[in-house]
Amino acid sequence: MNETKNNSVKALKKQMAAAVAMVCVAAVALGSSTYAWFVSNNTVKGTTTNISAQSNAAFMVIDKTVTSENSGTEDSYTGTATKLYPAKVDLIASAVTDGNGDATKGYVMQSAFASDAGATTMKQGTLFDITGTADANGITGTAATGTADAAVQSGFAIKQTFYIGEKTGTTKLENLRVSGVTMTGNSTENDLTNAMRVLVICGNNWVVYDKDGTVKTTNITKNASDQYVLKTEGFKGVGIANQVTVDMYVYYDGDDTQVFTKNLDKLQTEHGLTVSFTADNTAAGGSTGSTGTYTK
Repeated sequence: MNETKNNSVKALKKQMAAAVAMVCVAAVALGSSTYAWFVSNNTVKGTTTNISAQSNAAFMVIDKTVTSENSGTEDSYTGTATKLYPAKVDLIASAVTDGNGDATKGYVMQSAFASDAGATTMKQGTLFDITGTADANGITGTAATGTADAAVQSGFAIKQTFYIGEKTGTTKLENLRVSGVTMTGNSTENDLTNAMRVLVICGNNWVVYDKDGTVKTTNITKNASDQYVLKTEGFKGVGIANQVTVDMYVYYDGDDTQVFTKNLDKLQTEHGLTVSFTADNTAAGGSTGSTGTYTK
């Protein structure tokens, strides 16, 4: 009897909660010969943008509206062609300008200009906080200056939102975090896909990752387990009152050395980023497991 019980406990400890969000941005050069680092005519055009999410765990469900008992372990978005101008995310404390930003989250999203087509650094004194455009790109009203939503409204980023829930209503999941980011598709050294970034926001916590999963900037202090946790508090169940909202913003980082006009013709036709989320299963003794995978 005790042996059976011990085996059950061990089995539970091996259980985990993991989800994978797939962000796919296709970038095509427009052949612009204008001078710019961040200039209105120097654009990167994204074709159809597909964003999917999936989970390989028994308890975690994902939805793009509201989680329910019928929500599955995979969901997806299909967007329309989108033009993206390069941008950057900075901590408000270290930002050059005094813009609004999202003060509750401590970040600001900015853009700038460069002196010529081959410049890989911004022109001094041109950094500005991105302003929103009223009722644009699926965001109602005019987003506060310097926020990621303002960047979406004005064509600097693409946004999709996932809702994560715990299907059984009895198993609490906690310490939700990104466990990895990887590039899907091939990349070249001079390809602007090297400048792709994903800003992941959950509540007041956020992290910016590059295509290789390196943390570029964040307002999160690592926990004792050396993790950047998006949501420490446990969550269980489905529905609006229980689900966790995760917003993901894809953009090109103008601070990356690959961002300059003459590099536009070196873009490949399609690339994506796979963002893996993991949470601890309290019913399994707080253990974690490997993340799921997404096959394109």
